[in-house]
Amino acid sequence: MEDRARLERMLGYPRLALTARLHDGPWWELDTWHPCCDPRIPLREREPARSVGCSPGDARLPWVSNALKWHMAMLLESGTLTWTTLTNQRSSSLLRFARWLETLPDPAAVIQDASRIGVFAAGFRRWTLEPANRSSVNRPPETVNTRKINIDLRAVS
Repeated sequence: MEDRARLERMLGYPRLALTARLHDGPWWELDTWHPCCDPRIPLREREPARSVGCSPGDARLPWVSNALKWHMAMLLESGTLTWTTLTNQRSSSLLRFARWLETLPDPAAVIQDASRIGVFAAGFRRWTLEPANRSSVNRPPETVNTRKINIDLRAVS
């Protein structure tokens, strides 16, 4: 298993670059974005996080994955967000929101009934307060501070 992980790391960039080069659609349709592998991704001239990638395609619900990719791409292309902001905060907040949606019996209800949006927002806030819901598989849960919760809420509002 260790050899496989090492091989996947070694082939990661070439695979991403080849996937980006062979993709006929817009750059944002890809599941993993990495500016080093796809020059179509809009960046500032002196982008400090140009070597950082993100994977909006990690959202497991297909309609959520597509919505996240489109939303983040439009924010980047319009100049509303920079790549650094997207990779430092926004993508992890939106992927956390996608994970919360997966816990709901009917995830689509969140977008179908605007009169209940406050109930859903409160539910998402409670869910994000749990340290176990904030950490990735590779990291232990951390204490959650209010600022991080607010960043998540701002990202999905």
